[in-house]
Formats: sequence, C-alpha cells, structure tokens
Amino acid sequence: MHRNRRFIHRLAINTPDYPRRLLCSAFFYGLLTLSAAAEPLLLDGHPDGVQRARFHPDDSLVLSAGLDNLLRVWDATDGRARTLARGHWNAIQDIAFSPDGRYFASVADDRTARVWHTADGRPLTTLVAHWSQVTELAFRPDGEELATGGRDGTIRIWPVAGRRARLVLEHPQAVLSIRYDTSGERLLSACLDGALRLWDVRSGELLHHLDAPDGYLTRGLFSPDEQFIASASGDGTIRLWETDSGAPGPVLEGHTDRVGVLVYSPDGNRLLSGSSDGTARLWDSTSGKTLAVLSHDQQRLTDVLFRPDGRLLASADATGRIRLWDRHGRPLATLHQHRGKINNLDFSSDGSRLLSASVDGTVRVWSLPEDLSMDVAQVNTD
Repeated sequence: MHRNRRFIHRLAINTPDYPRRLLCSAFFYGLLTLSAAAEPLLLDGHPDGVQRARFHPDDSLVLSAGLDNLLRVWDATDGRARTLARGHWNAIQDIAFSPDGRYFASVADDRTARVWHTADGRPLTTLVAHWSQVTELAFRPDGEELATGGRDGTIRIWPVAGRRARLVLEHPQAVLSIRYDTSGERLLSACLDGALRLWDVRSGELLHHLDAPDGYLTRGLFSPDEQFIASASGDGTIRLWETDSGAPGPVLEGHTDRVGVLVYSPDGNRLLSGSSDGTARLWDSTSGKTLAVLSHDQQRLTDVLFRPDGRLLASADATGRIRLWDRHGRPLATLHQHRGKINNLDFSSDGSRLLSASVDGTVRVWSLPEDLSMDVAQVNTD
C-alpha cells in the first residue's frame, strides 16, 4: 500500500429507529455515497423544473413552485398531491408559508404577489403595485404582514389580507434580498447597487446604509442573537457589522469568486458560505477564521444549510449533488439522484428530513438517520 493514505477505519451509523436498511459504500478520504434500500420520497409534478420548495411549519406538507407557473402542496409523508394553486402567468421566483401555516405566499415575474389558503389553494388576495418582476418575499414573524421586493427597486409592506401597501421602501436599483428581525420591527435589504440597508418598518426610517468599498453586497442576514449582520459579496468576501451601531466588524476572506449563499449556525458561533468557486466554507463567526473548506469539485454551490440542531451541514451544487458534512465540516455522505441543478434545500424543523428542489422537475424528501456519524481513524500503512 502507499504510505500516508487515509482510510476509513471505523464507520458508525446509529439508526435504532430508522425503519429501512441503509447501504453505504466508503469512498477515499471518508466520503460516502448513501443509497438507501428505500428511495427518497419523490414529488414529481412540475415537468419544466422546480424553482423553490419549502416544508410547512409543522413538517406535514411541502410547498413547491414550478417553472410551469404552478404551485403544489404535497403530503410530506406519502407524497400525495394535496393542492394545486394556479394564477401566476409568469415565472414564480419565491414562496413561503405564513408562520402559522394557514397561508402561503408567492411572488413572480408577472409583477404580482399572491397569498393562498394552504388547506385548499384558494386565493386569499392578489397584491398588485410593483411595476417590474417581484423576486423576494418575507412574512413578518407574527404573520400579520408580508414584505415583497422587486426589480423596480421597492420593498412594499402589505397587510396579509389587504390589497394596499402600508409602506414603500425605496431603493435605487433592484432588491436582491429581504429579511425581518425576530421582532418584526426591522427589515434588512440588499440592493443591486451593492449596499445593505436596515429599515425601521414601523416608520419607514432608514437606520443604516452598509456598503463595501471593494465589492458589492448581494445578501444579508441577522445573527441568531441579532447583534450582528453578515453579508455575502460578489468579490468573494463575507463582511460583518454591529446591528445597532452599523460599525464594521471582521472581513472573512478565502473564497475566490462570488458568495451566493450564506447562513448562520443555530447558536450563531459559525457561518457557512457557498460560492461559485466550487467550495463551501465553515467560519468562526467571532474571529473570522476558516474552520473548514468543503469541496464540491469546482462546481458552483447553489445552497447551504445547517440542520436545526447545528450538528449536520448540507450543501448542494449546480450538477444536482447534495453533500452532507458533520459539524466540523468533515464529509459524511453524497446524495446524488437529481439530474440537474438543485435550486434550494430545506430541513424539516426536527431535522429528520431534508428536501431538495431541482430543475429536473422533482422535489425529493430524504429521510436522514438520527445520528449519521463517522469515526475516522488515520492509520499509517506500509
């Protein structure tokens, strides 16, 4: 044998309550391909591709938005189609369930936002005011209002059952992302002009204008304790600011291309980023130190997530591969059944399932063992 190679010495997959046999094949450097004897639950109803999919707040349903301009609600246990909602006449860009799950909302290139009854797909209201494509949405945490953002450079705040926006927040160019804080009193937006803006959505006051001198900011999010704001950037950096003062913090450097996706761990101690450079990176959110580099073989990352308990990481790429990693960024498994780019991932609230939405026209719901762990011992061989 060659010297200094690393081999899997012990593999432990603890699945006491997992009802079906899981077959594993060990790859070099500890990477596994999981091919369960029972396939992932397949939701197949959007022949032109799936743009987004989300779990219901109680994990009983899955909502999907297709490139066929249709919305479907599925039973998350057996995969039966429960509801079909039609009304958009152009590409749906984003979807979300209301916090209580009674409604879901969608925004589309037809310049509308629509709110629907979850139970039967009946429309509750259609919101018309944007004069260009509507690409972003967020429910206020209490579910009473909906924020929508579009390429017309505005964010509009609507009563969920109303038809007239209560507040309009103006931006000089297209809105790229929107995020409420937990109080629902502040909203963070990213704009195509390269800046983040923090708003008081009670009054419409602009609290902070945050920008980067050497790059444009594409996405922003609050830390779980909301003391910090993190941003993804087109120059490959991640920047941090203090939320209350707007004072700049560490700049996290390591990616060599655009950072498209960024999430905090549930405890706020780590950040996970995904880039067009073909890697995800795990960071210490206090020091800015890189903890691990997660390779996707030079394929663009399309989504990254922490499981709700923070012990498992998931990443997806433009080839249709999902990779699972332990909390330290060590590889655990590859899930590869999609035949095209994965547009988004979503964990169930209990972390037992992971869904993936793809341009191949399917949503797949993967049942995960409670403790997918690997004990790798490095051995020297002669």
